[in-house]
Amino acid sequence: MYWAFIGGLVFQRHGVRGVLQAGTMLWPAFEDDDVNDTHYGYEWSPEHEASQAALMLGLIPEIHTWLALPETQEIVDFSVKYLPQSAARDGKVWVKPNPPDFLWVTEDAMPEGVVYRPEIEACHWMHRRLMKDGHLRSEAVTP
Repeated sequence: MYWAFIGGLVFQRHGVRGVLQAGTMLWPAFEDDDVNDTHYGYEWSPEHEASQAALMLGLIPEIHTWLALPETQEIVDFSVKYLPQSAARDGKVWVKPNPPDFLWVTEDAMPEGVVYRPEIEACHWMHRRLMKDGHLRSEAVTP
């Protein structure tokens, strides 16, 4: 969340409008064995028990954040390089090609099998969290 936020500030400083988005992101990571998941990522599911527990403790639930550039219809994600390391911390062995150091693409150029799904509720949660942490003022958020 903070990588995307800081990236947005850098874009803003250079006159580029970046919109923070949040929700689900899944990246192909594993072979299809008809048993285990084929993708690794973060799925916005606020009803899930682990997300509910995180929210009750004031922690960040399972969520992914990135930037959208409306004028060029691009998605920018500075964190994809670290997905294989995150998978390893979860005890999973990444076998598909590693993601690039960062993702900066139009929807048409999205790598095969990669999913970015913004969720309005996740975007609202992220904006509220950034305001609570003192990083955003309420007038900076468009309803």
